[in-house]
Amino acid sequence: MTNELRSPTLPAAITAEQTYLQIPSHPEWIAPTVEYLKERAILCGACCPSRAHKLTLVLHEALINSIIHGNLELSSDLKERSDNTFTEVLAARAAHLHYGMRPVEMHVEYDGERCR
Repeated sequence: MTNELRSPTLPAAITAEQTYLQIPSHPEWIAPTVEYLKERAILCGACCPSRAHKLTLVLHEALINSIIHGNLELSSDLKERSDNTFTEVLAARAAHLHYGMRPVEMHVEYDGERCR
């Protein structure tokens, strides 16, 4: 019988974790932020890789709502128009100091069982 050394599994060893992120209200920050949070959730064991796609969808939607409807104060009605109004207003608001510099803050806590 040989004694094989097993490599430790990091997610099993993490009992708690906290992450605080602050990003600007620019749509191009959504994808990298979602990817980062997904990877952190997998690494600490809060999300198994097979369910990571669902987490990605939820995080993406939450950040879109926070940035577009919250900080940039864009109405969903603008998307219904057939012209480029939504895209134009989105770009203008993101470039405007009053709207675009509003941060999106994320506080993530993992207690070994749940992630909030």
